[in-house]
Amino acid sequence: MLKFDNTCTEYPNMTRVLDEMLYSKRKTQNISQTVLENLIGRSRNCIQQAECYEHLPAFFTILYSAHALEFSDEEFTCLMLALWVAFQENLQFQSERGGWYGER
Repeated sequence: MLKFDNTCTEYPNMTRVLDEMLYSKRKTQNISQTVLENLIGRSRNCIQQAECYEHLPAFFTILYSAHALEFSDEEFTCLMLALWVAFQENLQFQSERGGWYGER
């Protein structure tokens, strides 16, 4: 279940894709955030904040994570395409709302 936070409000579709395709893979492989930290060279805090929807991870963090979690070419392609579609959906969502979250 997604927590209600800024990334869920601003980027709900991208947050869902990352949760379903990236964060869940780490959990199903039973890899701790600490182990992933050492594999990708990012802090555990960075990983924790992304997985708790405090911010979207940087593009290179997604790439390093996918590599460390041994995504197949097909899985990686699906992840990137799903993120692209989700990004476009979020742009449409924001347009319909009249601006980005927090703008008045």
